[in-house]
Amino acid sequence: IALQAVTNSAVVSLWQVAPGQSGYPWLSASDNNERGIAYDTNSQRVVVSSLSALYVLNGNNGANIEQMNLTGVSFGGLLSGCDQVGIADDGAVYAGNVNNNGGNFTLYRWSAPSNSVTATIAFSADPGSGNAGGERWGDTMAVRGAGPNTQILLSSRSFRRARPPV
Repeated sequence: IALQAVTNSAVVSLWQVAPGQSGYPWLSASDNNERGIAYDTNSQRVVVSSLSALYVLNGNNGANIEQMNLTGVSFGGLLSGCDQVGIADDGAVYAGNVNNNGGNFTLYRWSAPSNSVTATIAFSADPGSGNAGGERWGDTMAVRGAGPNTQILLSSRSFRRARPPV
């Protein structure tokens, strides 16, 4: 069985929004405000992380639906806001901050991309186990699986430099 490669001609843009577009006042031209985006195949919703909120859009037409419920959520960290977002196969939404130099990375979980659910803390600790050498967590995040089998991958960027041999 031979698999045929997907080409760009097979991908069709359904919608697009631009910074400052009517109905999207939160979408800015700055590269430091909206950093993460995730798609939920269950509800066809898109979640966009912004430093101050998580916005939910209709994945079929791009309509701005609502904001995620951030009651009790405090991202903190280097950017003092939400950086990355990911959605598991069961629709659970995970979002986290950026932290470095041995600080806590906090990962929140919502059961669905909806304002009607509140977040719980899924993880809050230093993924580098206190190795305060310039490690930076939260710039990238990948989520896969579902329920107790959900896997979340965080990469680290380390500012440590190796010393040359003496």
